[in-house]
Amino acid sequence: MRILLISAGTLFVLGFLKLLIFFMNSWALEGNARNVQPFPFFEGLKRPFVVLSWESPDATTADVLWADVFRKDEDETLWVKSDKDPVLLKEFLNTHPDKKVILNITQNKFNIHLHLEAVVIEAKAQDRLLIQSDYNPVTTSTKGRLPEMVYGSTPADLTRLRTYQTFGLLGFANLPGDAFVMPLKYRTVTTLDPELAVVLQKFLKAKIILGPLTTKDEVEQALRLDADGLVLTDRSLYP
Repeated sequence: MRILLISAGTLFVLGFLKLLIFFMNSWALEGNARNVQPFPFFEGLKRPFVVLSWESPDATTADVLWADVFRKDEDETLWVKSDKDPVLLKEFLNTHPDKKVILNITQNKFNIHLHLEAVVIEAKAQDRLLIQSDYNPVTTSTKGRLPEMVYGSTPADLTRLRTYQTFGLLGFANLPGDAFVMPLKYRTVTTLDPELAVVLQKFLKAKIILGPLTTKDEVEQALRLDADGLVLTDRSLYP
């Protein structure tokens, strides 16, 4: 009898805690919902919009271009990676004056955010760029200097969101950036599921940009997750 009472009491406590966590999470989702102003970067883009590498043969048909940026230490200039010869970021922005671009900063080097700020301001490109990086210091430091711009997400953001989700506390999670930019899988971790997608779009007011997508099956998966943007390796994957 004592064992039955202990078991019943344990189940009651666990049930109560689960119910409490559910209501706390629901309250937090509503209370912490972000109210953000529309960014010029996303204005005029269809859903889903197509992102292609700037060197893709079909780059002119893309809604948004993707460019990987790095810095040369000898002169501290910023460059865009290329299959041929790298291009100065300043020249790249000037030769694509009407194109929206995701700039993926591939390094976390001292004061790289200051060099990025200088180039962006000189090119007057704030409204047509999204700053993406795997490095939190890059995005947070640049956002501190250029808060009016759009920023993506990092693996650290993914880890934090997934941890909160594991404990049923997504309502307490936050996303410092304005877009969830991720592949479908990061290493061995699935980056997105329907529950997280709803929280990102409805409560955190973040755009979901998934890729690179290399097959039609991956494109279909991204569409089922209601992605706002598709980063494609080949334009034919999503006509």
